[in-house]
Amino acid sequence: MRVSRAWARQLEQSTSTRKSLPKPSQEDALALHIQCAALPVPVRQYHFHPTRQWRFDFAWPDQRIACEVEGLVVRKVNGRTQTSGRHASITGLREDCRKYNAAATLGWRVIRVTQDMVRSGEALTTLESILAGCRP
Repeated sequence: MRVSRAWARQLEQSTSTRKSLPKPSQEDALALHIQCAALPVPVRQYHFHPTRQWRFDFAWPDQRIACEVEGLVVRKVNGRTQTSGRHASITGLREDCRKYNAAATLGWRVIRVTQDMVRSGEALTTLESILAGCRP
């Protein structure tokens, strides 16, 4: 049974507002969207490189497709914009570039999405389109 993206977002929001449950990460939210859309089940935290400890957030190894939810956090504090997270530093950006270049060298297609793309459903739409092209 296929479930709408709106229902998946509503479920995600309802579980994140309960005081007894921790707020799901955007990776968890995307996993729920993927499940509700009846897409092929991805491998989470897939180790793809033969010598480095790099992992993809989501991977479909048979198709060599991966999805990374970028973790840059931007917020206003006292009227000023602040960024945090791995992707906010030059070092983090440089290491991500190395990781994605190595993945491309190994034949991977890496889909990069932001947290707001997960929330809006755009990430799911992109994955649906790409994975539909890989089905037999």
